Amino acid sequence: MNKIKINATDSADLVTVGNGIFNVTIPIKITRRSHRWLTLLKSGKARNLAEVAEMEGMDRAYVSRMLNLPTMAPDIVASILDKSLPDHVTLFDLASGTPLLCDEQKGVIVKTS
Repeated sequence: MNKIKINATDSADLVTVGNGIFNVTIPIKITRRSHRWLTLLKSGKARNLAEVAEMEGMDRAYVSRMLNLPTMAPDIVASILDKSLPDHVTLFDLASGTPLLCDEQKGVIVKTS
């Protein structure tokens, strides 16, 4: 598996996967943002989802749904990053009621087709 590095720069957000550099798309930004929110909670900088939502100027329900993304199977995250996730699968599909087990998460992708 390739190492993935996400950098924010002055000109654009870039993702480095292996030897390639890609522009950040909306799904990638949401995935990156959800990792940042999880870090806020783990570090104690935010005590709960309501505080994260307030810090970000977003709805708490949206933050709650998107916080499922950091627990996605690594190959699903890789599919988001390399833009190979099937067109019929949305981030909402992945973030809403996502199973905890990787094999069951992959089943969500199959069921939505």
